Amino acid sequence: MDPAYVQGLHAALEQSIAPDTASIKAATVLLNTQFYTNAQCVPALFEIGSTSPNAGIRQLALVELRKRVIAKKHKQWISQVPAVRGAIKGRLLEIIASESSASVRTAATRFASTVAQIELPEGQWPELLPWLWGLSSSPTASQREVALQALFMLLDTLVLTPVKPGGGIETHVPQLLELFRKTLADAESLTVRVWTIRALGKLSEFIEPDEAPEIAAFQSLIPGIVSVIQHALEAADETSTKYGLEVIEGLTLADAPLLGPHVVSLIQFLMSASANQAFESDLRIMTLNCLLFVVKMKKAVIQKLNLAGDIITALLPIGAEPEPVDTEEDVPARTAFRVIDTLATSLPPAQVFPPLFAQVQALAASPNPAMRKSAITAFGVVVEGCSLFIQPHLETLWPLIQGGLSDPEVIVRKAACSALSCLCEMLDEDCAKQHAMLLPLVFKLIGDPETQRSACVALDCLLEVLGDDIEPYIPSLMDSLLNLLSTAPLALKGTVVGAIGSAAHASKAKFSPYFQASMEHIVPFLLLTEEGDELDLRGVAQDTVGTLAEAVGKEAFRPYFAPLMTAALEATAIPNAPQLKECSYIFFAVISRVYEDEFAPYLPTVMPLLLAALGQSEIDENLLFPTGADGDFGTGVDDDDEDGEFEDIDEDNEEDDDAMFSASTAIAIEKECAADAISEIFAHTKTPFLPYIEPVVKALLPGLKHPWHDGIRKSSTAALLGFISTFHGMSDQGKWNKGSTGASLQANVKQLASAILPDVFELWSDEEERQVLRLLSLLHEPCLTFSMTYSDVVNELCNSFSAALMVVGPALIVPEYVEPICTHLRQILQRKAPCQVDGDEEEAAVAAGDQSEYDAALISSAMDLVGTLASVLGSDFAQLMPMFQNEMAQYYDLERSSGDRSTAIGSLAEIVNGMESAVTPFTEFLFPLFLRSLADPESEVQSNGAFAMGSLIFHSETDLSSQYMAILGTLHPLFGQSDDRKQENARDNACGCVARMILKSVAAVPLDQVLPVFVQALPLKRDFAESEKTFAALFALFRAQNPIILANLDHLLNVFSHALASCATGFYPNGDGAQLTEETRNELVELVKAIGASQPEKIQAAGLTPYMA
Repeated sequence: MDPAYVQGLHAALEQSIAPDTASIKAATVLLNTQFYTNAQCVPALFEIGSTSPNAGIRQLALVELRKRVIAKKHKQWISQVPAVRGAIKGRLLEIIASESSASVRTAATRFASTVAQIELPEGQWPELLPWLWGLSSSPTASQREVALQALFMLLDTLVLTPVKPGGGIETHVPQLLELFRKTLADAESLTVRVWTIRALGKLSEFIEPDEAPEIAAFQSLIPGIVSVIQHALEAADETSTKYGLEVIEGLTLADAPLLGPHVVSLIQFLMSASANQAFESDLRIMTLNCLLFVVKMKKAVIQKLNLAGDIITALLPIGAEPEPVDTEEDVPARTAFRVIDTLATSLPPAQVFPPLFAQVQALAASPNPAMRKSAITAFGVVVEGCSLFIQPHLETLWPLIQGGLSDPEVIVRKAACSALSCLCEMLDEDCAKQHAMLLPLVFKLIGDPETQRSACVALDCLLEVLGDDIEPYIPSLMDSLLNLLSTAPLALKGTVVGAIGSAAHASKAKFSPYFQASMEHIVPFLLLTEEGDELDLRGVAQDTVGTLAEAVGKEAFRPYFAPLMTAALEATAIPNAPQLKECSYIFFAVISRVYEDEFAPYLPTVMPLLLAALGQSEIDENLLFPTGADGDFGTGVDDDDEDGEFEDIDEDNEEDDDAMFSASTAIAIEKECAADAISEIFAHTKTPFLPYIEPVVKALLPGLKHPWHDGIRKSSTAALLGFISTFHGMSDQGKWNKGSTGASLQANVKQLASAILPDVFELWSDEEERQVLRLLSLLHEPCLTFSMTYSDVVNELCNSFSAALMVVGPALIVPEYVEPICTHLRQILQRKAPCQVDGDEEEAAVAAGDQSEYDAALISSAMDLVGTLASVLGSDFAQLMPMFQNEMAQYYDLERSSGDRSTAIGSLAEIVNGMESAVTPFTEFLFPLFLRSLADPESEVQSNGAFAMGSLIFHSETDLSSQYMAILGTLHPLFGQSDDRKQENARDNACGCVARMILKSVAAVPLDQVLPVFVQALPLKRDFAESEKTFAALFALFRAQNPIILANLDHLLNVFSHALASCATGFYPNGDGAQLTEETRNELVELVKAIGASQPEKIQAAGLTPYMA
C-alpha cells in the first residue's frame, strides 16, 4: 500500500471536516475522484481508521470504508486479495475490543456487520463467532458491553447465516437466546443488559408464529426485560429506558406471541412505574406512552381479561397531578388521559364506561379538588369512544357536568368546561336540549377571569350545536361577545371570535343584524403578522369570516369578498405559519361554496398554492442529511451505485429518525387540508376548474400510497372519488338506471375513473402494511397520537364509494370492480379485514358482539355501502345477496349494541328497496328478522324496522297480507311515543310502513282501526323520506272517498298546508326543510284544487287558497 496515497487520503479526510463549506466541497470532489475510485482506498481507509491519532478521523475513515465496501455490490472489497481481507478482519476485531472512543468503536462495529454480511454466508471469517461468544463471557464488563453492542449490530447477519456453511435449516437463534438469557442478568453492567434487550428486540423480528420452542424461550425472558427497564428507571437513565420501552412496543407488533402470558404483569409494571412520582416526569411519560401502545396493540387481551377498569383506576390519580397552563407541554396527567382515551376508542364501551363512571361518581364527591378535576376530565375524554353507549344514560349524567361547572375550585370548573366541549362535539342534539341549564352556567364562568378561556371554548362548542334554539339568546349573546372581544386580552380574543362564528353557524340568516358589527371587530385581526398569539388569532378570524359568509349569504358578504381573499392569499406567504395556511385553504373552500362560479377568477392564483402544498415532502432533508463534519458532506455511496444496500444503524442515527417525523406532521396536515379544499373548489366552480383536473389528480394519487399519515390517504381518497362524482355531474348524462347491463360512463368520466380507481383499490388492499408503518412512526414521534384508528381510511373508502356510486351509478364499478369491492366488504362484515385484526391469538376468543364504537362505525359504513350496491345494481344484486344476508343479519342480535342492530336492519331495508321485486326469494329470510326488530327495546331500531318491513311488503311479490295483523300489532306502540327525536323518527317510519301496506293490499288493512291512528300521527316530523309513500296512500284513500279520511279533512288540510309551505324554496331532498318531492308536491296541489272546487271555505281556512291558482 502506497504510504503517499494513505497520507493524501488522510489529509483529504481532515479537509472534509473543516469548518468551511468551500473546503468541504473541494475535499468531497477530491475524495470521490482521486481516492474512492481506487481499490487501494479500502486498506488505506482501514489503516487510517485504526491508526490515526484523531478519533474524529478514525471514525470518519471507518464510516467511509463501510460505504466503499457496500458500493457496487461490494466490488472494492471483493477485489482485495484474501490476505488483505484477512488482515483487515483480524485487526478489526482487535479494534472493536480495544478502541477507547465509543463513536469509533461503533463505526468499527458497523463496518464489521457489513463485512459479516458478505463473508459469513460464504463460510468465511470463522474467527468471528467464537470471538463474539468469548467476549460476551469476558470477566471484564467493558468487554462484555463491546460484545453485546457488536452482537446487536451483527444480529441480522447472524440470524440469517446457517450454523453450518452451505445451508441447512439450523440457525443461531437458540444459541443467541441462551446467551441473552445470561447477559440479561448481568450483575455488573446495566449497559450489557440494555444492549441485550435491544438485541432481543431485533431478534423478535425473525421468530415465526410456528416456532414454538423459540417462542417459549423468548417468553421466558420477558420478566428479565421488564427488570432491566425497572433498573433503568431507578437509575434515571432516560436513554436506556427509552430503548427498553421501544422494545416492548416492538414486541406488541411481532407476528409471534412473544409477550405470551406476561401481558398482564407487563401492564401492571407500566401502571406502577407511571404512578411512581419518584421517577422523573419524562420517564413516567415514556411509560405511559408505552402503556398506550400496549392498550392499542393488545386490545384483545385487555378485552378478554376485562382489564380496562384496573387501568382506569391506576390512571385517575395520575390525572389528578398538576397540569401547566401551556397546553403544548406534556406532563404525566395529560398522557394518562390519552391512555384513557385510547381505552375508550379501542375497547367495547361496556368495558370502559361503567368502571370509569363508577370511579367518576365516587371521585366527584371527593374533598380533593384535584381528584374531582381528574374525574370530570376523564368523563369528557371517553365521550368520543363511548358516545352511543352514554347517550341513553345522559339524563342521569348531566348533574355531573352541572356540578362541575358550579364547583368552588377553578381547576374543576375548567375541567367541566372541557368535558362539556367533548359532549357537544359527540352528542350535539342532546347538549342542545340542555341549553336552558348550560348557557347561564357558562355565561357566569365567562365573567370570571380564571375560567374565561375555558368557558369561551365551551360556549363556542355549545353554540355550534344549538341550531334554532339559539334564537332567543342571540341579542344578549352577541352584545356580550362583542363587548368581551373589545376588552379581552390577545390570548383570549381567538376563543371569543370562534364563539361568534359558532353563533353565526347556528343562527344562519338570523345572524344578519350582527354581521356588520362582527366584521368590524374581526377584520382587523386578518392583518396581524407576529408569531404566537397574533397569528393564532388571525387563523381563527380567517375561519370565522368564512363561517359568517355562509351564514349571511353572498350578497351581504360581497363587500368583503375581494379584500378578504387577498388577505387569505397573503397569509399563505407568512413564514413558519403552517396552521395559517390551513385556515386559508379552508377559507378558499368555504368561499367557493358561497360564490360558486364567481370564485373562478381566483383559480389561477389559488390552485398553484394548493398544488404546491400537495407536492411538499414531509421530510426535512436538511435535518436528515445535514452538512458539515457530522453530516459527512457529500461523501455518500456513489451516485451510480445500484446496490442500494447502504443503511446506517444504531443510536447515532436516532436523531435523524426522529427528524423524519417531527416537523413532518404539520406539513402532512397542510396537505390533507389542501386536498379537502381542492375537492370543494372543483365541486362548486365546475367548468372553470377543468384545466386543473389533470395536474390535481397527478398530485393527489401519491397521497393514496402515503406510508404513515392516515389523514393524507383519507383526504386523497375522498377528493379523488369526489372528483369522479363532480365530473359525472357535469357530463349531462342524466340519471343512471339500475343494473349491471347497459351501464356506461361518458368518455371523459371513464378516463378519469380509469386513472383513479386502480390506485384506490390498491390502497384498500394495502392498508394493513401501512398500519404497521403508521405504528412505527409513532415509536419515533411521541407527539403523534392515535388521532385516527386504523379503520378510518377504510371507513372513508366505504363512505366515499357509497357517495360516488349514488351519483355516478353502477357504471363506476361494473364489471371489473364489483367482485373486489364485495370481497373487501364481506371481510369487514366478518371482522377479518386487516384493519380490524390486531394479530392477537386471543382475537378469536373475544365475543362477537364486543367491539369499540370506532370498529362499529366501520361495520356501519360497510353495511351502508352494501345497501348502496343494491341501490345501483337493482335486481342484479340478487346474485350477491347470499354473500351478504347472513353476514349482515348476524348484527341484529340483542347482545349487540343498538347501533349495530339499527344499522343492520336499516341497510337490509336499503337492499330491499334497491332490489325491488328481486327481493322476493329472500322474503322468508327477511320477514321474521324485520318483525323482531319492530319489537326492539330501542326506538332507533324500531324506526328502521318499520321502514324495512314496509319496504319488504311493498316490493316483495310474496303475499304478506296474512301477516298484516301481527305487523300492525307491533307497529301500534310506535304511534304512541313521545316527542323525543328518535321516537318521532320511529312514528314517521311507522306511518310509512302503514302507507305501504295500504298501497300494496288495502283490503287486508282494517282501515276503521288503523286510519284514525295513522291520520293523527301526521304531519311527519323528521323523516321526510317517508312523505312520498305516506302521501301516495292518502291520495289513494281520497280517490276511494274513504269516509274516515273525509271525516278528518280539516286536520289533513292543515297537514297539506304544512307540507306545501315547506317547499317554498325547493323540494325534497335538496330543498332546505322541504318535505315533498316535486312530483308529490304537484300531485298534492291537484288534490287541493279538487277539494277546493267543492269546499272552498275549508281550503281558505287551512291557508291553501294560494295553491288554487
